[in-house]
Amino acid sequence: MPARLSQSSVLILVLSACVAVGLWMQNQQSAHAVLRGLERDTGVQLRTRADALAAALADKSQAELASVSQFALIATGVDPQTIVVDSSWRITHMDRSERDLAPGRQVRWTVAPGSDQSARIGRFAGEKDVYVAAVAPLAHQHGYVICSVPLEQVNRRAAAVTASLPSIAGVTMLWTEALIAIAVFLTMCRLADRHERERKRSHTEALRQTQSLMRTRDAVIFGLAKLAESRDNDTGEHLERISAYSTTLATALRRDPRYAGKVNGTFVKLIGLSSALHDIGKVGIDDRILRKPGRFNEQERIAMQAHSRIGDECLRQIEQRLGSSNFLQMARAITLSHHERWDGTGNPRGLKGEEIPLEARIVAIADVYDALSSKRVYKDAMPHETCVEIIRDDAGKHFDPTLVEVWLKIERVFRRISEQYRSEQASGDLGRFEPDPGPRLTAQPAEPTPAPGDPMPATPESLP
Repeated sequence: MPARLSQSSVLILVLSACVAVGLWMQNQQSAHAVLRGLERDTGVQLRTRADALAAALADKSQAELASVSQFALIATGVDPQTIVVDSSWRITHMDRSERDLAPGRQVRWTVAPGSDQSARIGRFAGEKDVYVAAVAPLAHQHGYVICSVPLEQVNRRAAAVTASLPSIAGVTMLWTEALIAIAVFLTMCRLADRHERERKRSHTEALRQTQSLMRTRDAVIFGLAKLAESRDNDTGEHLERISAYSTTLATALRRDPRYAGKVNGTFVKLIGLSSALHDIGKVGIDDRILRKPGRFNEQERIAMQAHSRIGDECLRQIEQRLGSSNFLQMARAITLSHHERWDGTGNPRGLKGEEIPLEARIVAIADVYDALSSKRVYKDAMPHETCVEIIRDDAGKHFDPTLVEVWLKIERVFRRISEQYRSEQASGDLGRFEPDPGPRLTAQPAEPTPAPGDPMPATPESLP
């Protein structure tokens, strides 16, 4: 709105300036036209008077002219003076005295009258004034009768006529500016409304395309994660459970004041999706190791642990080609660090405490719980109570003790997730778990479970 008002104001000012210049020019032209018109009308009246006087004096001799004290007056609407000049244009007689006109002075025309009867109007200059004059020849005396008025007198009449023009122009300017302001405002509003509709339409289309791309991205990511999972001996909906566990714990953290500013709605949504990629590095592990039914030897365990770095490198190359994003950054942090331990004895970098990214610490709890509570080819599922006891005992060693504290308040939700997926798997109706409270979940991948060949460890420390 401020931008629209600013644009409208500028446009109104520009248009008003143009109108003001136009009105000023019109005022000047009108004043000039009035002056020229009055001067022309005055000259016509003067010529009528001069012709009448020339006719009245036609039969008088020079001696008789000298005895004439005042010329006959003809009402013409002006107050002229009348003089008689000889053939050399020197003043011989005049009907009244003027300071810059006197007998014997020669009349010098500034705009000379013509010699024909149709153009006998002109101007001549005295010592101080310029006169508008008309000339009529005398029949026998070889002289002329000149009727004149000062140009200043004509100008004063013109000024009186044009005195109201500025006020008229001012009123016209005000009305015009008001009309311009209304027209500009309505036009700008209409243009702005059209622009806003187009912007909203474009924004809606962009959102639709973005959502479509995100759905495609999520489907491809989940498909890749499922492809990696298919090479492992894990059974059931492991990725879906890890997503549900991670989202549930992140939702609980969002309500905890200690994590204000760290965990928000975006974080919860991203961890539900990116946790699916935590074991994507297993695609680079040899099947002889990945599917080994027995215990790993030391070399095999080291090779198995390399899947964290393999997954991180894979996501890093994707990030280089597609550009960085919150999703890829979180996915890399989880993939590389979900096997780190709070006490610094984890892999692959031996991070300790809060050096481990928060999202990786969350997925570590979700992954270990799923490994303990799920049935594998080499072990049975542990009871929920046993899983809770193991995770509680590992607080401060394997897991972030603050996260475990929050998790213990919602561990019953984890049992519901586990039981729901177990019942859906048994019935063949695999669905999606909706934790309460928490956002609606989409199926996501999970983290590595205990090495397929290992006997079930008594504690999570022996998990790969």
